[in-house]
Amino acid sequence: MTQGATKNLKVAIYVRVSTQQQTTDNQLLDLYEICERNDWTVVEEYNETISGTKSASDRKELQRMLNDASRKKFDKLVAVSYTHLTLPTSDLV
Repeated sequence: MTQGATKNLKVAIYVRVSTQQQTTDNQLLDLYEICERNDWTVVEEYNETISGTKSASDRKELQRMLNDASRKKFDKLVAVSYTHLTLPTSDLV
């Protein structure tokens, strides 16, 4: 893929924290900066406050993101860490 091919992508941002005492503000600032630097257009934001140990069915924003991804609503997903997208082993078996 050429460098120009990564410009003007439609991207979605996914952020998650585990408790109400935490905030996603810094994650959002970092990810929006990355998108701006790469000329990516943010078309959707998924913002969750829920433990990563919860099942996929409990994670409403994760479900919405997966549904939008299957509809090709965005070209790329950006997140601070892939661990924010991981599921408990019980969901994978």
